Amino acid sequence: MSAFTFEHMNDLDAEITRSTALFFEADELETLAYGILDAEVRTDEVLKKFSKAKAIADAKRAEATQIWVRARRLMSQESLG
Repeated sequence: MSAFTFEHMNDLDAEITRSTALFFEADELETLAYGILDAEVRTDEVLKKFSKAKAIADAKRAEATQIWVRARRLMSQESLG
């Protein structure tokens, strides 16, 4: 296993920063999605708009989670090595 270097730390910091930004973006997108329900009468069209907006927020959150899990795995590997 390779030694932990400043380059690894920079990569890890970048991954954590990226995942944090994506989590915040997902939260904002989800707030906007629920805002669709609050702002309009709930017709089929409004529910479709909400579902589409919520799916985008969910995808952003899934991407953030994948990055965070990868960063956690790297932290665990480096702490063991």
